[in-house]
Parts: sequence; structure tokens; C-alpha cells
Amino acid sequence: MKEQYEFPKVGNVRAKQSAQHLSIGVSTYWLWVKQGKIKPPTKHGARVSVWQAEYIRELAENGVGGA
Repeated sequence: MKEQYEFPKVGNVRAKQSAQHLSIGVSTYWLWVKQGKIKPPTKHGARVSVWQAEYIRELAENGVGGA
């Protein structure tokens, strides 16, 4: 059996985790960031972008603005 992935309650999450939690594709996730529907990430270097898990949970519960 495949183990169920649990989305973190606190901490930082990457785009792939966030998109999975919101049940959208990663390309759609980045499009929504570009369109301002999802706030820009915190950058940890040139190739590492993260969001607060609490923020992504809030989006999942309340919906993405303008989506």
C-alpha cells in the first residue's frame, strides 16, 4: 500500500507540494503566482522558492482569489 502524504501544518513548502495540496498542476500553480492569485514565494537561493504551509492551507480552505 502506498503511504498517504500529509501536508505540513507549519514550515515551508515548495511549489510541487503546494500544487498537489491545491489539486492543481505545477504549471497552473506558477501561472497563478505570475497572475497574482497566489503571493510570490520567499527565495532561498536562485532555484529554491518556498511558501508558508499555513498560507497554502488557507488557500485550500478559502479558495484562491480570482480563480
